[in-house]
Formats: sequence, structure tokens, C-alpha cells
Amino acid sequence: MRTTKATFAILMCLSGAFAVSAHAADYYVSPTGTAAWADCSGATPLNETDACSWQTGMANVAAGDTVYFRGGVYEPGEGRPFDEPAMHPVRSGTAANPIVLKAYPGETPVIHEAYRPGAVAPASNTDPALGCYRNSYVTWDGFTLVRNLDNGYQASAIVRFELSDHCTITNSDLIGRPHMDQYNGSLIHIVQSRFITIANNKLHGMSRDPNAVATTVNTSAIWSFDFEHVNIFNNDFYDNYGNISTKVGTSFLNIHHNHIWNCGSAAVRAIPQTAGTTDILIYQNVIRDCPLVLDSPDPTELLYNVRVYNNTVYNAGSGTLAVIGNPRYQWHRNAEVFNNILSNRGGGNPLLVRYFNSPTPEQMPTYADNNNFHGAGHWNLNYQTDYTTLAAWRAALGADLNSITSDPQFVTAGGLNPQDYKLEANSPARTAGRGGAYATVIGAYITGNEVIGYSPSYVADTTPPAAPSNLTVQ
Repeated sequence: MRTTKATFAILMCLSGAFAVSAHAADYYVSPTGTAAWADCSGATPLNETDACSWQTGMANVAAGDTVYFRGGVYEPGEGRPFDEPAMHPVRSGTAANPIVLKAYPGETPVIHEAYRPGAVAPASNTDPALGCYRNSYVTWDGFTLVRNLDNGYQASAIVRFELSDHCTITNSDLIGRPHMDQYNGSLIHIVQSRFITIANNKLHGMSRDPNAVATTVNTSAIWSFDFEHVNIFNNDFYDNYGNISTKVGTSFLNIHHNHIWNCGSAAVRAIPQTAGTTDILIYQNVIRDCPLVLDSPDPTELLYNVRVYNNTVYNAGSGTLAVIGNPRYQWHRNAEVFNNILSNRGGGNPLLVRYFNSPTPEQMPTYADNNNFHGAGHWNLNYQTDYTTLAAWRAALGADLNSITSDPQFVTAGGLNPQDYKLEANSPARTAGRGGAYATVIGAYITGNEVIGYSPSYVADTTPPAAPSNLTVQ
């Protein structure tokens, strides 16, 4: 048998792959764990004092390992460096062998925000409970996370991804609380990171206290800046003041297949401050009872290549599909708004969309058409002119030439589940879409088989690829 350099290289790669997988193992931590790292792994699941502490787990977990968190309450405590989450691995995973931190099946690990009630509230930036900090390829899966802080606190979060890439949080319940005076408060905070996935979670309770006297600047379920390639999908957002807020150097943000309802402000707020915001895709979301879907206020730099399409929006009397542009600035470019349903059934005269062609015409969406506006509402240009009919809006702007105002015929209009907003067989929205590279169906449900919002049966894809097999050495 001839052994070539190529064959030798293949054998070395295989031996390296086997060496990596050989040390990977399942480990167990519990709220009362005291075992050493070498003793909290094995074929038999461990619990209580036989398991490790979470601190031992974070200090020792390595690429390819899975750490199972047993049920119970975990108290992260305080005292780490600035903005560093209490719980995060000191090492990173790899693309083939990620680190997986996971709830033990059938049990619920409950993790509190690091700041504890009753302590003196810090001026700003208290320690998050968990996340990634200078980490790569880490997945958090199946946790209940509780925010304890309500006021006097800036840039706080339960989960923080900072200076990291390819980190994921999934299958988790993130619980906020009404706040009095928040600045940049959130459930998840993303800072200077890339390839972050937020999938199949429930994010709720970041509402504004009715007695609040101060502004709630940027307070949202997710608050982020200076990132690229963030994917937010199949989540439930509800009872939040804001939901997804982004600013400063954002690029490649995908927001899709989420169920968002009962908002205090916008479902998505894009604020391109001091650096450009580019390539935001908002599609196939079901959004109801929110005063705004997309808001892009007061930019100081470029907002470019925003697509809002195939969303279903249902409101009880008020709501706006999109605010594109700004009367004082000219840096909005290349936005498209199409294939959306906006159904307002509560009466009144709510705003449907607001566009701008002043100070420059380039602020107008490059494509604004094939939408279904149903029920009450008006269109607005430049904060100056209202149009009360689609015909008048078309004549003035040349926009929405193929849009319709028909009843979209939802399965259950006003329902509480995203599936209620599937279309009946005879819906006019089934054939009025943009077509071509896009759907001919308007609304979030194109095939009717989409999964939108949180699903208890969702399984995160964190399985490493299998080692190559059936290789022939020649």
C-alpha cells in the first residue's frame, strides 16, 4: 500500500477529530453541587452534592462538552469585571464541537439577575447573569431567567453577549419586570458581537411602570449595538415597552417568524447613531396590538437596505406598519415595504405608514407596494400631509399601486395565537403579493405550514457534524 502525503494528511485530520471527540463528555451541575470536575461526569446523571457547582462547570467546560444544569434556583452573585456575565465559560467551543450549557431534561434551572433585591443599586452596568464574554460557539438551552432590577439602573440585562461570536440562547423563558427609570435596560444585551442566535424563547415583562416619571430610552426585550449577523426567530415577545432596539453600527439583522404582541412602543426600533445601520430584514412575523412595527427615528448616519415584508399586523384601533425616513435627515436609503397585511379593526383613524421625500427624495422606499391595508387608517408624508384613501396616496406618491384594501380573511381575526392569522382559502391576500423572487401571498403565512413564535417542541440544532466515513486509502 502506498502512503502519500495526502493520505497522511487525511489520517492526521481524522486522528485530530477523534482526539477532540474523545475528551468530550456530559457533565452535571446543581445549585448545591460540590463535586470536583472529574467526578461530575458519567453515564449516570448526577444531582445535588454529587454534581459540580456552576462555578466549577464554567471554569472547566471545554469544546465538545455538554453541561446539564439540574433543576433549582441558581444565584450568580456580583463582583465580576465590568459587564462580564456571572455565568460564562472561560473557554470557547468550535464550529464542530460547540460548548452546550443545557437544562437537564424535564427540569427547570432558574437563574436570577446578578443584582439582588435589597442591595444598593449600582449606578450602571450591573453584572448580567449569563451569556458569552470573549467566547465563541457557546449555546445556552432551556433556562428560566428572572430580572430583579426595576429602576435606577443603566445598561442592565439578564443575558449579555459581548465581544463574542456564534453564541446562542434558545428554549428559554426570560422574565422582566415593570420599570420606573431605565436607560438601555433589557433582557438581552448584544455588544460588539457577531453571528448571535436568539431562537425559540419567551421574552416578556419589560413593561413601563405607569408611575414612571422619566423616559425609558432604548429599554427593550433586546437591546444591541455594534454587531453583525444577528438572527432573531421563533420567539414570543409580549408585555414589553420595546421589543427589539438596535443602534450604532448594525449590519445583517434578521427578524423573522416571531410572535410579538402588547407592545408599549415599537416592535422594532432601528436607530443608526454615529455609524451606519445596514441590511435589516423583518419578515414573516405576526405582530398585534403594537403602536409601531418599524420605527427609524432621528438617524445621524446611514440607514440602508431595510426590508419589511410578509408580516401580518393586527391592531385594536391603532398602529403603524413602518416609519421610513426622517424629516430632518437624508441618510435613509434603499428601503422596501411590501407583502404586508395591516388590519385595523378598532375604528378611529390610525396611521398606516409614514414616509419621507424631504429633504431628499431618496428617503422614500425604493419599493412600497403589494400591501394589504384593511380597516381604518391614513397614510402620511413628511409629518405634513395626511391621505385618507389609498387612491389619493397612490396619486400623490406613486406608491402602493398594486396594494389592496380588502378583508384578508384571517382564520380567527383577533385571536391570541399566531395560527389564528393564517388566511382562509378564498383570501384576496393569497394572490396579490409581489411575486417574482418573492411570494405571491401577502402576510406571514405563505404556505400555511410555517411555525411562527415559540414552540415547546422546538429543538436547537447544536449537533456537531459526524466524522467522515467510508474513506478509502489508496
